[in-house]
Amino acid sequence: WPDYAYGPSAFLLAVLGLLDGRSLSARALAGKTLLYVGEISYSTYLVHYLVKDWSKFLLVNNGSDGRVVFVSYVLATAAASVVLYHLVELPGRRFGRERVQVWLTRRQAV
Repeated sequence: WPDYAYGPSAFLLAVLGLLDGRSLSARALAGKTLLYVGEISYSTYLVHYLVKDWSKFLLVNNGSDGRVVFVSYVLATAAASVVLYHLVELPGRRFGRERVQVWLTRRQAV
């Protein structure tokens, strides 16, 4: 096999292995914690760069150890993601759904 076929083949085998919901890997990935991490992942994407910059500004410039910086970055990103998800993303979704519902109701009335 050519070397560029190993990656896609491994990915295909992983997907096929996860299709059966009874497998150990599928059950492990379907846990509530990982599902919640997936839910807040967009908030994590939005906030991680800002947290990284602030971590560098506050900790690296003060001479903190690299491990301290990394752990504080991960914890602060997780906390900010949860806050952003519950205070911005969920209310934004509700607001958007309400606006779409109003728009659809008006279009059906015409």
